Order: sequence, then structure tokens, then C-alpha cells
Amino acid sequence: MLPISEGWVVKVGKEAFSLDEKQILILKEAMQRSERWVSFKDFIISVPHIECIYLDWRKNPNQLQAGEKKEFQPVSKEKWEEFRKRIQPELDFDQAERIMQ
Repeated sequence: MLPISEGWVVKVGKEAFSLDEKQILILKEAMQRSERWVSFKDFIISVPHIECIYLDWRKNPNQLQAGEKKEFQPVSKEKWEEFRKRIQPELDFDQAERIMQ
């Protein structure tokens, strides 16, 4: 499974900085350690002056594009029965727990 990529925006005063997943993790770690600033390749963020952090975009490689349709293909009956037999004991156990509570 391919990883989901994200773009974050950090507002510091009048400036807005775009961060990727790795950079936002570095910033969060610095905030937990109460560091005063974080230095990246092209800019420095003053942690005490951060006004807000928000998720700007998220890209899932498995997600369909807008207007794109994918035809539904049902699972074969043999595979469905095999799956059902495999999970049935777990379902029975969960139902028995709910009844006993």
C-alpha cells in the first residue's frame, strides 16, 4: 500500500509556511520538547509565534480522481463463503460476549 502524502500550512505572523509530512513531524517534536525555533533548509519557524497549523491537502494514491468512476466487481461466491467461514468463529465469540454483559 502506498503512503498517503499530506501538505500542512503553519502560520507565523503574516507568513505562511508549507510543510510536508516529515517537516511537520519535526515541528511537532520540537513543540513537545519546548524548543524556541526549528530550522529547515529554506526557512526558520519561531515556535512561540505560531498562530495556527492546519492540514492543507491530502493525497491518497488509491483515491479516484474527481468525476472518475470505477465499476463495481463483486467477490465470487466461493471467496465470499471462504471469508465467511474464516471470520464466523470471531463473530460468534463477539456476540457471546455482548450477550453475557
